[in-house]
Amino acid sequence: WTKKTGIYYYVFARMRRGRLDASTSSSLPSRRRIDHLSCVLSNRTSSSSSSTSIHIYGAIVMDIQCENNNKASLERGTSVPGSCSYVPGGVGRNMCETLGALALVSSSRDGLNVHMHSQIGDDFGRKMVEQLQRELKVDVKDVRTDFGTRTSTVVALLDARDGDNELFACVADVADVEIPLRNVNSSSGTRFVVCDANLSEEALRNVVNGKDPHHECVFFEPTSVAKSVKIASIVDMVDATSPNAKELREMANALRRKLAPGSPPSPCPFNPNLKFASAQDALNVLAGDLQILHSHGVKVVFLTLGELGSIVSSSCVESGKTRYAHVGAAKVNGTNISVVGAGDAFVAGTVYKLASSSKVKFNFKENVDAAAFGSKVAAACLETTSNSLGSSPENISKLEKLVREENNSRNSSSRIVELTPLIAAFP
Repeated sequence: WTKKTGIYYYVFARMRRGRLDASTSSSLPSRRRIDHLSCVLSNRTSSSSSSTSIHIYGAIVMDIQCENNNKASLERGTSVPGSCSYVPGGVGRNMCETLGALALVSSSRDGLNVHMHSQIGDDFGRKMVEQLQRELKVDVKDVRTDFGTRTSTVVALLDARDGDNELFACVADVADVEIPLRNVNSSSGTRFVVCDANLSEEALRNVVNGKDPHHECVFFEPTSVAKSVKIASIVDMVDATSPNAKELREMANALRRKLAPGSPPSPCPFNPNLKFASAQDALNVLAGDLQILHSHGVKVVFLTLGELGSIVSSSCVESGKTRYAHVGAAKVNGTNISVVGAGDAFVAGTVYKLASSSKVKFNFKENVDAAAFGSKVAAACLETTSNSLGSSPENISKLEKLVREENNSRNSSSRIVELTPLIAAFP
């Protein structure tokens, strides 16, 4: 994997399903490179002192999803009958679509403004961006079209025999997203900056340059195990992050190596496959890794555990203590259609809930409430063939119902289930 081009195995749980029109899917352009992305944050200002702007920095990707029929076995060296779909994707774009829909259904109450920062080629990428602007009122003025390149492309092969559409293999033609040093403007509103790890390390540093700790929050989305280590370049500016178990271990190891080059991969390398029977088991194994992030200033880690839900690890600056809570996976109504995109939906719901606060404090209850709402949004995503929830009136109605129920909730603290690691955790 290099800055200019890469072919790598991609964590596909965050890409969306669906189809573009025939005219788009019939003519895929040649292999694409991103050589430069220019997104300036100087316009990151809110319209009033009470408004909050959410700025998402990340890749916009065309996902080509191929799956066998439920009777054909995937084998090397031969073809099998199946189907292919051309799907607007990319971690940043997926989060932006769901956040745009959430802001749309609650704009009169919360005053949230969603902005997308990325770059596309002069091809099908334009339709993806136009949809965000036309249907969800997302500000896309900082999504630039590079007429000399094409939109990033990912090809994934899904195994549909068991009905779960598990990832069998994947090739990604995606380059690091580059962003120049931003201008820092003062603003009376709150800014929530979400960076996915498709940005290069230099771009990540440029985005968080001049962060205002009183009005600006930074959320780092690790994207994949290989890319999650990029947090080391900006960890002192990161307020929150959302790794899975393997991403957390790699992030913690990257920070250990930064402090002590040549240090071992883990202080306690039990359960190397990082498979857990319960959230308590996960905390027992990963508490030291969580503490590594907190010791570098990360206020909250939303550790995602798939069907086990998530662990909220919240650091209290005043007391120097860390509190842990388990948030169970929300109930999926009906059949679980696809796990594709649930991770992005969780992050979008979590960021929305945090950003909806009049002043983001990252206190324990606020963090747990955010994860609980994120879990509900992820469950809504699991009930559909989409991996982001702004592409149809039905999905937007689901979000509107969730927001209405959340606003009417009067006793959200009852869902807090605190955990304690078996052994005291140290970095």
